[in-house]
Amino acid sequence: MSRINRILLAVVIALASFGAIAGSASAAKCPKGFCGIQAWSDPSAAGYTALKDGKVGIYRQFAFWSQIQGAGPTSFDYSSLDPVVVENARVGIPLLLTLHSSPEYVQLADPKIRQCRVQGGVGCDRVVPTTSRGRTQFKAFARNIARRYSPTSGFWKGNGVRSVPVSYQIWNEPNGSTPTCPTKAKKCQPKSTAANYRKLVEAAAPGLRQGHKRVKIGLAGMAETERGVNLKTFFQGMYGKGSKAKRFAKLFDAVGLHPYAASPNFALAAVKLVRSIMNRAGDRGGKIWLTELGWGTGGNTKSFAYASRTKGQPTKLSGTFNLALKNRRKLGIGMLIWFSLQDRDPTESERRFGHWQPYTGLFDKAGNRKPAWTAFKKFTGGRGSAGNGGIGAARPNQGGSNGGDADPRGKADSGGEQPPPGATGGPPPSDGGGSPPPGGGGPTPGPGGSPCVPTLLTTCP
Repeated sequence: MSRINRILLAVVIALASFGAIAGSASAAKCPKGFCGIQAWSDPSAAGYTALKDGKVGIYRQFAFWSQIQGAGPTSFDYSSLDPVVVENARVGIPLLLTLHSSPEYVQLADPKIRQCRVQGGVGCDRVVPTTSRGRTQFKAFARNIARRYSPTSGFWKGNGVRSVPVSYQIWNEPNGSTPTCPTKAKKCQPKSTAANYRKLVEAAAPGLRQGHKRVKIGLAGMAETERGVNLKTFFQGMYGKGSKAKRFAKLFDAVGLHPYAASPNFALAAVKLVRSIMNRAGDRGGKIWLTELGWGTGGNTKSFAYASRTKGQPTKLSGTFNLALKNRRKLGIGMLIWFSLQDRDPTESERRFGHWQPYTGLFDKAGNRKPAWTAFKKFTGGRGSAGNGGIGAARPNQGGSNGGDADPRGKADSGGEQPPPGATGGPPPSDGGGSPPPGGGGPTPGPGGSPCVPTLLTTCP
């Protein structure tokens, strides 16, 4: 073979290898049920069509205990949640329901949380119940909702839809559930301790399995926080050591994590931290569900590490999804949910401080797609035209939505002139609160009557 032919052959082999590498990178796709979305408010009809054609693998939705059982411990009202479950079933998308927010009667019967209510605290409903009675009532709620949406329930046939898998999360960001209280209030800020959260899981997990034996259970999504208990300390305290940790790990299928960070690499670092804690606790087989993550296309980019620009959002989305998919087996990542589907109007406080969280949508407020939606579909294998025509303007919350709870999770406006979360380089702290003052009934209503249950990123109107 001549020297020229050898050179040409080497070039061909190199190009073929490069093509194989590039092809494998571009072919990376989300496994079934892996890549999901959460919304500020109930999607429009066009929004559900986009979710279906975009091949969204799972939809995260809050199931507010305070709303479903607001009338009392023997009453169940699913009128706000059922429509969301039915619409997702119509388009064949599995659900992750996050059980959260205690009813008023539970708060007032709990000595520690009652102090928060009596003294005008905001966010009291987000604190994990501290009494045995409160945990028993939550267990009954968990059993009831799991039975209602189990595959053999008459709910599906009664609504003319095929059943879709429904998984559950027990609470939301308990490590950051610190209410906002009046300046001079005393004993107004009960915190959700790791010990109390563990007891809640020990009550709720069996309740869920009584409702549906093979149900998938995840722990609350947790994020780094400046006001509550830091991630590492909370996880270690929650698991415990030795046989205690192994017994606890048998109660659930996955832990939850909200790795908000300045970059995809920092987000992955949080996942690695949690994986190491799980492994040391003997929970090597447990999965990690990343149930919230996102960057905004608005807000003050100089003050907030999580604010981006329209061109920067798809870059960070792609970087995060690539890292998650590349490391999903090694780190046991079982799910990645982008927050959120569509932008919303910022509150007055958010405008004042330049918050980024109202702009994390893959579609803008008017329903026009952003470049990040196209990036998202590359991972899900969604149709190229899905959502290209827009999904319509964001509609008012219908009561069962994630909105108002301002970040499907949410965060209430404490009314003070304090800098908002996310002003540092790490993950935005869980903060704020969403309970009404004494005499109220459940979470503060958002637009259209939807509860405002704050947590990580946002302020309620």
